[in-house]
Amino acid sequence: MFALAMFLSAGAYSQEATDRRNELGLRYWLSTGETTWNHTAGEPGLGSPTSVLTYDKLEGHSAELYFRRYLRETWFVRGNAGLGTIRKGSFDDEDFAARQVKFSDTTSPVEGAGLRYATLDFGKVLLEGTARRPQLHAFAGYQYWAERYDAYGLTDLFGDPGLGANVPVISNESRWNSIRTGVGARYGNGPYTFSLDVAYVPYTDLHNRDFHYLRSDLGGVPNVFMNGSGTGWQLDAEVRRALAKNLDVGLGLRYWALKADGTITLGSSAPLTLNEFESRRAGITATLGWRY
Repeated sequence: MFALAMFLSAGAYSQEATDRRNELGLRYWLSTGETTWNHTAGEPGLGSPTSVLTYDKLEGHSAELYFRRYLRETWFVRGNAGLGTIRKGSFDDEDFAARQVKFSDTTSPVEGAGLRYATLDFGKVLLEGTARRPQLHAFAGYQYWAERYDAYGLTDLFGDPGLGANVPVISNESRWNSIRTGVGARYGNGPYTFSLDVAYVPYTDLHNRDFHYLRSDLGGVPNVFMNGSGTGWQLDAEVRRALAKNLDVGLGLRYWALKADGTITLGSSAPLTLNEFESRRAGITATLGWRY
């Protein structure tokens, strides 16, 4: 609310159409996420996919540091590093027999855990901005994105007795290492600056660990391992309002989506087919920035 009040307040300062000042600031991201994956056991009598696990409505709160620095005339480097918590969510575990007949379906509340991420991009201005047109740029870089969820308790939708809310059921840790490339635009109009970046992820490397606390047949935790590669895309849009010559606030939207396939290992068994592993996170951002 404080950022919104500052954003709408009167007495703003005008920005240049093409602003080459460096930037340093803080950003808050309120987001909702979802991670889902499924695999095929490849055994007679079981379906394909055999199991589908979904972590949904994962409420995230994160704070990040960001920077942007111009190099020479048209080149720049920028990045961010964020750390946050997962406050709540839900977990659903479904298992299927042949012909996709569901024989097990359990749900558990996600009680918490966290997320962390970092991005580093190098870019080049392709078209200078003026009072009538935006600045256009291209960029390429690297991103690290990791999340963990802890689920407790269990409700069996097939009628078996459940477990209490204090019983740990499963934890999930996913790590994505991505190469990304994209284009963007920035446009200044009076006290406002509008920006949009769209990135395509041509390659992402996935490493995931599951901690199945109730599966003694899989051995000690972590006891399920997934590795794969895939693609994705990301979007960041923001509008900034200048409060002083070197100070501005902003509100924005952010969306990340990555998808991979690969292999999954259950305990000490041979690797099986990981059909699809997908993570998405989207939400609103609030920024306090300093230009120099």
